[in-house]
Amino acid sequence: MNINPCSINDPYGTNFTIPAQQFNVATLPISSEETLYMYYGERFRSSKDGIKGHDFQAWIPIEFMDNDTPKPMKFYDNFTITIQKE
Repeated sequence: MNINPCSINDPYGTNFTIPAQQFNVATLPISSEETLYMYYGERFRSSKDGIKGHDFQAWIPIEFMDNDTPKPMKFYDNFTITIQKE
């Protein structure tokens, strides 16, 4: 059975959690022992002036369960990343 990360209880669901088209996953080393994985998506037609170059982006931290399975994604209005100096 396939799992739809947008609708855990309905693998054929049509709703979405992140209003952006996936573009990439960025890896950010935030300490000598930890890497943060960030979903990056393009939010098409999101600019107020309609200019493509002004569209917004979505950067969302990817969170994992204890067994390294990704948790369902959440769209955050804002979040903070702490990066340790070495």
